[in-house]
Amino acid sequence: MHNQLIEAWWSMLRKHNAQYWMNVFQMLKEDNLFDGSFLDKSLIQFCSTPLIQKELDQVCLEWNVHRIRKTRNANAPAGRPAIMYEMPSLHGVSDHIT
Repeated sequence: MHNQLIEAWWSMLRKHNAQYWMNVFQMLKEDNLFDGSFLDKSLIQFCSTPLIQKELDQVCLEWNVHRIRKTRNANAPAGRPAIMYEMPSLHGVSDHIT
């Protein structure tokens, strides 16, 4: 079951432009436009990090509203991750955020 959840997460992440960025960086490397030097890494981070972060934030918003179905396992709560995180009392647990 754990493998299925991880695979579902990776599938969703790749569909939301992660595969695009992986391809872009691979092309830069194959075309000898990226050699892994400190300057190359810094330029890639400076130019692409804000764009990638914006896309990751969108993926998290979509992922955290999916429904986790009920199981027989008493330790595995069901519901939507965003609601479970924001309102733990609805699921009979305590909020331990400090």
